[in-house]
Amino acid sequence: MRSAHRETSLDRDGGLRDESNVLADRLAGTVDSPSNAAMREERRAILVETLNAMEPDEREILTLRHFDGLNSVESAEVLGITAAAASKRYIRAIKRLQGLLHERKVAGDLSLG
Repeated sequence: MRSAHRETSLDRDGGLRDESNVLADRLAGTVDSPSNAAMREERRAILVETLNAMEPDEREILTLRHFDGLNSVESAEVLGITAAAASKRYIRAIKRLQGLLHERKVAGDLSLG
């Protein structure tokens, strides 16, 4: 059985994980073999670099939706904006992320939103 106490960090520096690392882990997928683990780590590194190139508000809405599992209404409440604004912000952030990944020619390897 899984246990939070047995989880290990992928951070090489042992420091606290920042928002981009956590979100990249979530978006990169799960691991089921050594070769898939290597590909996942490569996708994760690309995602971290790409997410770090994005604006903080773009990362924030992606984190709320993908990591925290909030919907538009719940995200809007956290951000103090309307549900419509949260939905638009999310769509813009996903499109920007996909565009940045497409520039790197890796968008097809990742499933986003």
